[in-house]
Amino acid sequence: MSVHAVASQLIHAAPERVSAIYQDYGHWPELFRGTVRATRLIRENDTTKAIEVEHATAGRVLNLMTVISPARFAWKSSSRITTRASPTGSTRTRAGRDSRCSRTSS
Repeated sequence: MSVHAVASQLIHAAPERVSAIYQDYGHWPELFRGTVRATRLIRENDTTKAIEVEHATAGRVLNLMTVISPARFAWKSSSRITTRASPTGSTRTRAGRDSRCSRTSS
C-alpha cells in the first residue's frame, strides 16, 4: 500500500524572496533550527544542485534543488517541495510525500 500526502501554505512574501531564501542552503541550519544540522554541496550543474543535508532525526539525506526561474524552484528529497507565485503576489509553497507501507505478520 502507498500513501500520498500533500501540504500547502501561503507565504506573504514575493516569490523571488522565498526562492532566494530556500536556495541559500548554507543557511538551512539557521532557517530550520532543530531539524537541519548541516548541509554540504555534493555537485551542481546549470540548474540543479545536489545537497547533502544532515537532519537531526533522519541523518544524512540527499536533496536535489532545481532552479526553474528566479521565482520558482523544485526541491526533491524524501519530500517534494515546489513554489509558485499566487495571484495576490504572495508565494504558494507545496510539499508532497509518497510513502510505501508494508504489512508485517507477528
